Amino acid sequence: MTTSAKFATCRPKPGKGMTRPPADQPQFGVRWIDQFLRWRLGHRSLAGHARSVASCPPKLKEQFVKGRAIRLATPADIDAIFHIRTSVQKNHLSLDQLAEVGITHQAIQQAILEAPCAWVAEVDGVPVGFSMADVVDACVFAAFVLPEFEGLGLGRSLMNKAEEFLFQHHQTIWLETAEASRASGFYRALGWQHVEDLPEGDVRFEKHRR
Repeated sequence: MTTSAKFATCRPKPGKGMTRPPADQPQFGVRWIDQFLRWRLGHRSLAGHARSVASCPPKLKEQFVKGRAIRLATPADIDAIFHIRTSVQKNHLSLDQLAEVGITHQAIQQAILEAPCAWVAEVDGVPVGFSMADVVDACVFAAFVLPEFEGLGLGRSLMNKAEEFLFQHHQTIWLETAEASRASGFYRALGWQHVEDLPEGDVRFEKHRR
């Protein structure tokens, strides 16, 4: 697909309360697309908004997704957290598979209530990613972003929150992931060091407080 064809998928039609740019201005610039998406999010589902985001090239996506925020998670976010966790394409686990290893709504709620250990990434007020840390074990427990919202820096921001929290209590922190996954390269880019090969193709990373 050519660049022009990619941009064509982002071209909106006017909605209620929206006006086209003047004839002497670009018809489908970043400002116009941003206006369109904000109108859509107010009138349609997150899924529709996500499809619009996913259909655009990364550079344009970065420009027009404006309402981004990282905040502490609360028990009210638990359903969204499980929706995000079960929606990822890589390292996918179902609710039943999570429950088999003790990751339940009740367990996550208890952890959130005991310590400020989880963070949510929002786009226009809607949770699209989260991270979570285990302060006792000094590890990053989870970090996931809905596939449609990758490439916006949300994963990096979520990891920063988890790392800052853990480094308040530990000199060295760690995490585990599959060596063949994209996450492995992502963690390396964030300065994590591969320290051990684990069974079934997993690897252990560590990071030291500076």
